[in-house]
Amino acid sequence: MNKNQTYYSKAKTFDKKNHRDRMKPQDINLNPIAIPDDYIEEAEKIMRRIYNKITSSKIRSFLSFVSKVYNVENTRTEATLLQESMDTLEHMRIRVIYEAGREDSIRMIEFIRDSRIINYIKSIGNSRKEFIKFARYMEALVAYHKFYGGRD
Repeated sequence: MNKNQTYYSKAKTFDKKNHRDRMKPQDINLNPIAIPDDYIEEAEKIMRRIYNKITSSKIRSFLSFVSKVYNVENTRTEATLLQESMDTLEHMRIRVIYEAGREDSIRMIEFIRDSRIINYIKSIGNSRKEFIKFARYMEALVAYHKFYGGRD
Protein backbone atom coordinates (compact mmCIF):
# COMPACT_ATOMS: atom_id res chain seq x y z
CA MET A 1 0.00 0.00 0.00
CA ASN A 2 1.56 3.32 -1.00
CA LYS A 3 1.46 6.44 1.19
CA ASN A 4 -1.35 8.12 -0.78
CA GLN A 5 -3.82 5.24 -0.63
CA THR A 6 -7.02 5.56 1.32
CA TYR A 7 -7.15 4.08 4.82
CA TYR A 8 -10.39 2.72 6.16
CA SER A 9 -11.51 2.95 9.76
CA LYS A 10 -14.74 1.96 11.47
CA ALA A 11 -16.81 4.97 10.44
CA LYS A 12 -14.95 6.98 7.83
CA THR A 13 -12.30 6.94 5.17
CA PHE A 14 -9.18 8.95 5.48
CA ASP A 15 -6.98 9.92 2.58
CA LYS A 16 -3.50 10.61 3.96
CA LYS A 17 -2.68 13.04 1.14
CA ASN A 18 -5.80 15.16 1.59
CA HIS A 19 -6.62 15.68 5.28
CA ARG A 20 -9.70 17.74 4.38
CA ASP A 21 -11.64 14.48 4.15
CA ARG A 22 -12.10 14.69 7.91
CA MET A 23 -13.43 18.23 8.09
CA LYS A 24 -14.52 20.56 5.37
CA PRO A 25 -14.58 24.35 5.69
CA GLN A 26 -18.30 24.20 4.92
CA ASP A 27 -18.80 22.27 8.17
CA ILE A 28 -17.65 25.21 10.31
CA ASN A 29 -20.15 27.61 11.84
CA LEU A 30 -19.11 31.10 10.73
CA ASN A 31 -22.09 32.95 12.15
CA PRO A 32 -21.53 35.79 14.63
CA ILE A 33 -20.98 34.64 18.22
CA ALA A 34 -20.63 37.13 21.07
CA ILE A 35 -17.19 37.31 22.63
CA PRO A 36 -17.46 35.79 26.12
CA ASP A 37 -16.80 37.98 29.15
CA ASP A 38 -14.29 35.39 30.38
CA TYR A 39 -12.30 35.63 27.12
CA ILE A 40 -8.94 35.16 28.85
CA GLU A 41 -10.00 31.84 30.38
CA GLU A 42 -11.52 30.91 27.01
CA ALA A 43 -8.22 31.68 25.25
CA GLU A 44 -6.32 29.56 27.76
CA LYS A 45 -8.68 26.63 27.38
CA ILE A 46 -8.57 26.84 23.58
CA MET A 47 -4.80 27.17 23.28
CA ARG A 48 -4.23 24.31 25.68
CA ARG A 49 -5.92 22.14 23.04
CA ILE A 50 -4.83 23.73 19.77
CA TYR A 51 -1.48 25.46 20.37
CA ASN A 52 0.14 23.22 17.75
CA LYS A 53 -2.46 23.95 15.04
CA ILE A 54 -1.01 27.31 14.02
CA THR A 55 2.47 28.76 13.76
CA SER A 56 3.66 31.69 15.83
CA SER A 57 4.22 33.79 12.71
CA LYS A 58 0.70 33.13 11.43
CA ILE A 59 -1.10 33.98 14.67
CA ARG A 60 1.10 37.06 15.13
CA SER A 61 0.27 38.22 11.60
CA PHE A 62 -3.41 38.12 12.57
CA LEU A 63 -2.61 40.03 15.75
CA SER A 64 -0.91 42.73 13.66
CA PHE A 65 -4.28 43.55 12.04
CA VAL A 66 -5.83 43.85 15.48
CA SER A 67 -2.95 45.96 16.81
CA LYS A 68 -3.29 48.38 13.91
CA VAL A 69 -6.95 48.99 14.80
CA TYR A 70 -6.28 48.98 18.55
CA ASN A 71 -3.66 51.73 18.22
CA VAL A 72 -6.27 53.97 16.61
CA GLU A 73 -9.29 53.02 18.69
CA ASN A 74 -7.66 52.85 22.12
CA THR A 75 -7.32 56.63 22.37
CA ARG A 76 -10.81 57.39 21.10
CA THR A 77 -13.88 57.70 23.33
CA GLU A 78 -16.69 57.26 20.81
CA ALA A 79 -18.83 54.15 21.15
CA THR A 80 -18.47 53.18 17.49
CA LEU A 81 -15.45 52.20 15.44
CA LEU A 82 -14.12 54.35 12.63
CA GLN A 83 -14.95 53.05 9.14
CA GLU A 84 -11.23 52.56 8.51
CA SER A 85 -11.04 50.29 11.58
CA MET A 86 -14.05 48.25 10.44
CA ASP A 87 -12.43 47.90 6.99
CA THR A 88 -9.21 46.61 8.56
CA LEU A 89 -11.16 44.02 10.58
CA GLU A 90 -12.95 42.88 7.43
CA HIS A 91 -9.57 42.57 5.71
CA MET A 92 -8.36 40.46 8.63
CA ARG A 93 -11.43 38.24 8.29
CA ILE A 94 -10.70 37.75 4.59
CA ARG A 95 -7.03 37.05 5.32
CA VAL A 96 -7.85 34.39 7.92
CA ILE A 97 -10.24 32.66 5.51
CA TYR A 98 -7.70 32.88 2.69
CA GLU A 99 -5.00 31.34 4.87
CA ALA A 100 -7.33 28.47 5.77
CA GLY A 101 -8.02 27.80 2.11
CA ARG A 102 -4.35 28.11 1.22
CA GLU A 103 -3.05 25.68 3.79
CA ASP A 104 -2.66 22.08 2.71
CA SER A 105 -3.55 21.03 6.23
CA ILE A 106 -6.57 20.67 8.43
CA ARG A 107 -4.78 22.62 11.18
CA MET A 108 -5.82 26.11 10.09
CA ILE A 109 -9.45 25.03 9.65
CA GLU A 110 -9.39 23.56 13.15
CA PHE A 111 -7.86 26.78 14.47
CA ILE A 112 -10.67 28.85 12.94
CA ARG A 113 -13.29 26.48 14.30
CA ASP A 114 -11.90 26.27 17.82
CA SER A 115 -10.73 29.86 18.31
CA ARG A 116 -13.92 31.28 16.74
CA ILE A 117 -12.06 34.37 15.53
CA ILE A 118 -14.25 34.69 12.44
CA ASN A 119 -17.39 34.41 14.60
CA TYR A 120 -16.04 37.03 16.99
CA ILE A 121 -15.00 39.44 14.23
CA LYS A 122 -18.51 39.23 12.80
CA SER A 123 -20.03 39.91 16.22
CA ILE A 124 -18.05 43.15 16.72
CA GLY A 125 -20.13 45.10 14.24
CA ASN A 126 -19.22 48.75 14.81
CA SER A 127 -18.92 48.47 18.61
CA ARG A 128 -15.67 49.86 19.96
CA LYS A 129 -16.26 48.09 23.28
CA GLU A 130 -16.61 44.69 21.57
CA PHE A 131 -13.53 45.35 19.49
CA ILE A 132 -11.44 46.12 22.60
CA LYS A 133 -12.62 42.84 24.10
CA PHE A 134 -11.68 41.04 20.85
CA ALA A 135 -8.24 42.67 20.82
CA ARG A 136 -7.55 41.44 24.34
CA TYR A 137 -8.81 37.97 23.38
CA MET A 138 -6.36 37.89 20.45
CA GLU A 139 -3.52 39.01 22.74
CA ALA A 140 -4.46 36.20 25.13
CA LEU A 141 -4.45 33.65 22.29
CA VAL A 142 -0.94 34.74 21.28
CA ALA A 143 0.28 34.69 24.89
CA TYR A 144 -1.09 31.21 25.60
CA HIS A 145 0.17 29.97 22.25
CA LYS A 146 3.66 31.00 23.33
CA PHE A 147 3.17 29.64 26.86
CA TYR A 148 2.13 26.20 25.66
CA GLY A 149 5.00 26.02 23.14
CA GLY A 150 3.20 26.70 19.86
CA ARG A 151 4.85 25.93 16.55
CA ASP A 152 7.41 28.35 15.10
